[in-house]
Amino acid sequence: RLDDLLGNGFALITSRSLGAADEAALRQRGFVVLVTKPGDALAHWLCAARATAAVVRPDRTVLCAGRDVAALCACAAGVVDGRFGQALTSVARR
Repeated sequence: RLDDLLGNGFALITSRSLGAADEAALRQRGFVVLVTKPGDALAHWLCAARATAAVVRPDRTVLCAGRDVAALCACAAGVVDGRFGQALTSVARR
């Protein structure tokens, strides 16, 4: 089950591996980073949404999704650091 994989906090689900710095920054903020496997259900979910990654809240609602993984990592970090509005505006502009 997805809940078992993601735990109780925020998560980044992505079809691409992250750079070491981005992954470390998210993990330091308590995020679970889940890289999908080609052809699995989550990879299909991202593809159907025309996204490469999605930031998922603890209640399992998608906060933001898109193709620019670096922007989504920055958004995710901004949300946890209290820069929610600024973080979402940054993603929307890309």
